[in-house]
Amino acid sequence: HPLYLHVFNCLVISYVNYWSQIIDFLSTIIDNRDVIAMLIQPLLKLGLVDRIIGLLTTELERSPDEKLDRSGSLDLVLHFMEELSAIHCVSKAMTSNDRLIKVLVNMIKSPDKVEVASYCASVVIVISNILTDGKHLVPKISRDLPFLEGLLEVLPEVPDDDQARYALWSILARILAQVQATELNSSSLDRFASLFSGKFGLIKDDLENQVVDEEKLTPEDALLKGWISRC
Repeated sequence: HPLYLHVFNCLVISYVNYWSQIIDFLSTIIDNRDVIAMLIQPLLKLGLVDRIIGLLTTELERSPDEKLDRSGSLDLVLHFMEELSAIHCVSKAMTSNDRLIKVLVNMIKSPDKVEVASYCASVVIVISNILTDGKHLVPKISRDLPFLEGLLEVLPEVPDDDQARYALWSILARILAQVQATELNSSSLDRFASLFSGKFGLIKDDLENQVVDEEKLTPEDALLKGWISRC
């Protein structure tokens, strides 16, 4: 019924606006180390990560026909997640949230990247930050070829975002290090090689266009650079 739909939309708008104000407030104080140090643990205990992932899934599942500033609210949530994931204790909490990992991975794997392309930068940054504290997650995602393919497809979407590009290559480096340390059967190896060969021109061009400080390379970065140079 149109009336019920109108009431529902009004309730959703009120809910999103309420959380938008909270996010704006937290984003304002998040750079103040003393304040955030006092607030972050209580907020985590109150389920901050679950609340944010709930907002994210709500925005992703929203119908395009709904009269909401979907792009603005989704961008707000992802940017806030990006800020939170840079905080060690929050990132650590995120590593154990299977629901969050699944949603982020599915965003990268989504075949319809037209809508989420503008959000890919935030997503890869959040994933990269999570993997810094969640190394136990790397074996699982390294076997997820659709995720790896989606990750490579994000590369053209972040050509001018140095932070996002570094985050993307950091994820790839961790995956390659894991693959190198794992004995793959011939079928898995063929699929892995086929995926990379299909995107190889794009990968090599991007790496060659970057100015790399050899002394600042992490072991994973050095492995990735060496792997590319030998191909």
